[in-house]
Amino acid sequence: MRQFSDDLKLQGVTYVEDTVGNVCLHYPGSGKGERVVLQGHLDMVTERRADSSHDFDTDPLTLRYDGARWLTADGTTLGADNGVGVCAALAVVERACAGEISVPPLEVLCTVAEEVGLVGAFGLDVDALRIRGTKLINLDSEDWPDVFVGCAGGGDSLLRKTVVMETTTSGPASGLSARWNMTTMTVSGLPGGHSGLDIHRGNGNAVVLAAELAIQVLSTHPDVRLVSICGGDKRNALARDAVVCLAVPDDVDLDVESLRASVDHPDARIELAEAPTAEATFIRRDDALSLLSLLVSLPHGVIKLEADGNVQTSSNVASIKIEASDASRYVVQCSTRSSVDAHLERVRRSIRLVGEQLGFDVEQNEAYPGWQDAGETELRSLAIEVIRKTGVEPKVRTIHAGLEAGILKKKMEAALGGTVDAIAIGPTIVGAHSPDEACDLVTTHAFYNVLEGLLVALGGDDS
Repeated sequence: MRQFSDDLKLQGVTYVEDTVGNVCLHYPGSGKGERVVLQGHLDMVTERRADSSHDFDTDPLTLRYDGARWLTADGTTLGADNGVGVCAALAVVERACAGEISVPPLEVLCTVAEEVGLVGAFGLDVDALRIRGTKLINLDSEDWPDVFVGCAGGGDSLLRKTVVMETTTSGPASGLSARWNMTTMTVSGLPGGHSGLDIHRGNGNAVVLAAELAIQVLSTHPDVRLVSICGGDKRNALARDAVVCLAVPDDVDLDVESLRASVDHPDARIELAEAPTAEATFIRRDDALSLLSLLVSLPHGVIKLEADGNVQTSSNVASIKIEASDASRYVVQCSTRSSVDAHLERVRRSIRLVGEQLGFDVEQNEAYPGWQDAGETELRSLAIEVIRKTGVEPKVRTIHAGLEAGILKKKMEAALGGTVDAIAIGPTIVGAHSPDEACDLVTTHAFYNVLEGLLVALGGDDS
């Protein structure tokens, strides 16, 4: 960023950074009009397929283009969410500095850690970043040519429990078989996806499915013991894979075909792998049952629809993991969304009650607010007009995902003492938060042209 700033100083471009790492680039503009904030987030969801060796800390993404319109990455998420938005904003500044377009004063706001809980938006320091714009264009929507004017609010829940571990040579388990098969049951093949945008698609949840299968095994074979269960990764992604490790006495034969037959998701793959051992360490049975019962009892999927059929409230059982500092302590993460605050808190209250009833410690963050549709505004009307000139008809929509615009709008209005006009636009992106993420380059081109056209119009020069 320092070199980028040096290159643009002659054009009056400056940048500032706040304490959480958000950066705001200021361009004085060469046209008329009010200041406009262009906003996107700098981070991406780092998901990869099970057979990929990609290391996000060291390896560059390997991009794939189909030669027609779709850009993807090889076995990983692409990062178009939201790299394409940030790049579009910087491209506008570059073109304006080159004298190719005339735009109003711009504030390019690049936020951090959106994907891990809207951290940058929550920590935004409007004064430190010298933000004075009264119009906000969020560049993080994923369905061109629609104009988004609202989004769901949301909040996370963490449920933790320390389990008691036993072995075949101690405690109640000592009377069981002396020979065991350490059996790994893998659930894979589910498409995953964005926990807000794809929650209605019925893509399945590997964590919930694995827990259901494990309960089925333990109920059918009381001598089988749960060794561990892990699955899912990111809070805002639908779990694609999960692994259950079971200690199976050598006189018990698990029927993988009956397990597969009990699964009603066509993409799910259920595999068993065995490794004989003389001794096994596993979770005490009552703790194992409470762990599995939690996973199948937590609210998951679409909970309530709006009258128009869009999702109003949902919840995602995102992951179950063993804490790095304690091999006997499990943590389950849930992400809940709703456009109605009361419904959001009702579901979160249910999560808390279920967790506490089963002996879990429950931690819930402060929910972030939804972004409410403000009705007809100047920015919305102008955006629709510019998009229509391209020959397509946009829809005005709200989205069942957490856009930063709602938080940023409130913070900006509080600091400026007035109303901020906000919309969200972006190219078509499918499979966000999964290795199937793909960006439609045809709509990316159209999106960028509309962004330029909208800013030129706001700058008072629509020639």
